[in-house]
Amino acid sequence: MPSSTASQDFSASPTAEEWFASATRVPLVMPGAEKQVINISAHFFARGNPAATSLSSSSLPLRSPSSPVITFIHGFPTSSHDFASLLPALAPMATLLLWDMWGYGDSDKEPLGKDQRDDGGGGQNIAREEFSVFTQADLLEVLWSHFGIGETHIVCHDLGDTVVQELAARGRARQLGSEQGAETKRTVIRDVFMFNGGIFPRLHRPVLLQNLLLVPAIAPFFCRYLMNEWTFNKGIRGVFSPTHPPSAVLLHDMWTGVLRREGYRHYHLLIRYLVERQRHQTRWEEGLDWLVRGGEGGKGRVHFEWGSRDPVSGAHLALELRRRYLDLGLRLLEEEEEGEREGKGRAMARVTLREKELGHWPFLEDAPGARGALRAFFQGEG
Repeated sequence: MPSSTASQDFSASPTAEEWFASATRVPLVMPGAEKQVINISAHFFARGNPAATSLSSSSLPLRSPSSPVITFIHGFPTSSHDFASLLPALAPMATLLLWDMWGYGDSDKEPLGKDQRDDGGGGQNIAREEFSVFTQADLLEVLWSHFGIGETHIVCHDLGDTVVQELAARGRARQLGSEQGAETKRTVIRDVFMFNGGIFPRLHRPVLLQNLLLVPAIAPFFCRYLMNEWTFNKGIRGVFSPTHPPSAVLLHDMWTGVLRREGYRHYHLLIRYLVERQRHQTRWEEGLDWLVRGGEGGKGRVHFEWGSRDPVSGAHLALELRRRYLDLGLRLLEEEEEGEREGKGRAMARVTLREKELGHWPFLEDAPGARGALRAFFQGEG
């Protein structure tokens, strides 16, 4: 933990370098491997700072936070810095926890060798990939325990959606009594706000670069010798909508997170979550179904904020959300409901979907719209 308590001003969105420099690296013991420590980069904003303008090591909690907590889970291949522009919308109403998953941002990026553990977070006899979705879920549960977080809301995107689906699958298994160690106290997931992600693996449409990284014969060579900022930027631009292309500054910030601790060398291992999605799609779709039905306690809310111009997980996944959940009370929100940007609106239904003419990162293409939607959702309005 850093010794300095100097605060970083975040009244304007910080650069990636500023973001990583202000984080705290939290050593977590890898579940099932007591001698293996993974250092996870985390930010913890106490509730009540209206603009989330300061962060220091002293802001990390020493006991369970009394205010509501919102945990942010980012996607591939970036980091928690993606969410920095959203913080002012939520800081007045909740404590905010943001973390870089293992292999991402400023967290540790070295692989451990083939992970042979097979508990799948709940006795499911599941074989794991390096940087597995299951291990990311394990680490998040340890992080919650480290900070004394008994329950949390979640904002997630892309790979983060899949991590939430795994956590939900564990909650479902505990409720059904089919998970070993179900008597162990776990953090309860309340309301979930999802941005674009491959939540239905059979419908996911990976781009060319993702497919190349899945070819064992060429992927390690490509990552070490051909992966550079130009190649990276070309892939990222392709999943933004044509009307909201990413700026050079945004692309450089994303690449900064990949470059940090030479993370690009393990790109081909990080992308293996796509293989896991195919392998475990039934488990994870059932987890999502459980969340949509209310999750633990049956009262949780789920909102899908979807960029329909995303070629990877856009309108075709939104169509499946409609098909799958309309009979469960899914309410379709208009793209711009009156008062949305001010965080005011009608009473929030328990399960909602809004499609917008945006790409894979809708909250980066339209940050004001995303902030309004988040305020509305977490104030119990929509």
